[in-house]
Amino acid sequence: MARKGIVGSYKFGGLWQERERDFSSRRFAFLPNGRTLDFAASPETLFAPANINPNGLELREVTRPTDTFDGQQSVQAGYAMTDLTLGDKWRLTGGVRAERSHQRLVTYDPFAAGLNPISTDLENTDPLPSINLGSQLAPDMILRFGYSRSLNRPDFR
Repeated sequence: MARKGIVGSYKFGGLWQERERDFSSRRFAFLPNGRTLDFAASPETLFAPANINPNGLELREVTRPTDTFDGQQSVQAGYAMTDLTLGDKWRLTGGVRAERSHQRLVTYDPFAAGLNPISTDLENTDPLPSINLGSQLAPDMILRFGYSRSLNRPDFR
């Protein structure tokens, strides 16, 4: 039986997401100090106990102030979409998702309490539209046209 007119469905929904992360790491490196070492030597030779000393390779902390941070992220989103059948052969699906996000990151040097922390705030509101139009050319063949916009949020790393 052939369909006449427009038949459709509608959907809507929302999202509220909160994330927090605190991170701290320390970096250490073997740095040459004093005499010349053969850096082409095998690791077993280069890192032999005889070479680990204040005049050879010295283990030093190389932690950076950005190796410790606290971060918060919140995302609020809502969407609305429709799926319409237009006659016998055409189908139109479209909608929009609107996202509001706020991300705050504070880095600080855990060994220098007197230094001011470095903080950054990123706030965005993004409309993310989508539309698809399809035509049933044959029982096993659909011709589709589509457009959408998406995004990827920064991560705490």
